[in-house]
Amino acid sequence: MSWQRVMDEGSCWLGVGAHAADARMILCEKDASPDLHILDPKDGKTLGHPTPAGYSNYYITGDTIYSCAWNGDSVVFSAGTATELSEHFSVKIPVANSNACTISVEGDYAAATSSSNWLTVVGIDGSIKYQSFDVQGEFIGDQLLATQEVDGDEPYGSTPVVVRDLEGNEVYRYSEPIEIAREIPGRRFSDVFVDNYGDVRDRGTGEARWNYPERQYSLVGLSGDVLVTVEDETQMRGYSANDGQSLWDINTDRFFPIRQDSANEYAPDDFESFGSLRRVTGDGETMLVTTGSRLTALDTEKGAISWTFDTKGWVFREHQNLLLLSDGETLRALKFG
Repeated sequence: MSWQRVMDEGSCWLGVGAHAADARMILCEKDASPDLHILDPKDGKTLGHPTPAGYSNYYITGDTIYSCAWNGDSVVFSAGTATELSEHFSVKIPVANSNACTISVEGDYAAATSSSNWLTVVGIDGSIKYQSFDVQGEFIGDQLLATQEVDGDEPYGSTPVVVRDLEGNEVYRYSEPIEIAREIPGRRFSDVFVDNYGDVRDRGTGEARWNYPERQYSLVGLSGDVLVTVEDETQMRGYSANDGQSLWDINTDRFFPIRQDSANEYAPDDFESFGSLRRVTGDGETMLVTTGSRLTALDTEKGAISWTFDTKGWVFREHQNLLLLSDGETLRALKFG
């Protein structure tokens, strides 16, 4: 174990998708405090206690904290540091937002969006590069935005997704629901996605590389050139992301034992089914799979389990070479690699 810290002011909530792979800070929200607690991942010590401008979503990359706060008739999109959330820029977006913001960052640009159909892209100097009040969207690659107008009364996928550059020019479009594979480690967007017809496509051009024949599957992510999936909730498989060659398969029982009887459905010593997998990290050719308090290392080139062991508390956040665990009172950092 690298370090541990007793959270004496309430439980620490790290947020879903709030930290990029290169983040040099850990953002922690505590139940009993209006301020944020920014921690140093090396030792768990506090770097700052900035006060947000309102109810916010966050995204951290490097030493920069991006925040999207909404209050009344506007949204404030900011970038700052562990001590001042608006040190780099603060942009007011004239929208009466009632839904959570989503933040994505690519290079020197950051995008804030919402299912209320608005999208604003801001440079690190605070200048607005692209803005629309008709679509929602996010970065999916090097200066590429996937944009879509979503009507809550229409079925999902009924309107096309238009991939644009930062000038607003259309690069390509697709109409089918898709799933973009995440890179392992880091859970960034990779360079492939899978459409509703099973075509594995290049994210930069939209061109199909190969067709994935299975229909009942969960997309785990991309580890190097290996696309990792789970089929029928029973088999984890590795495919070549370039041509679809099947490389290996392993039974998911190796990762997910049968649920233990427990009065508390979410007890830390319990295990979830594979269908609810949401935590994957990696180091080189090793992918770490976590469910409940079980940690398993899988060699993604060979499809073989390298090691497995139980941990104290839920594994609920990855951060570079750390896995962060919590039992509700203590935050622990487990170092791997």
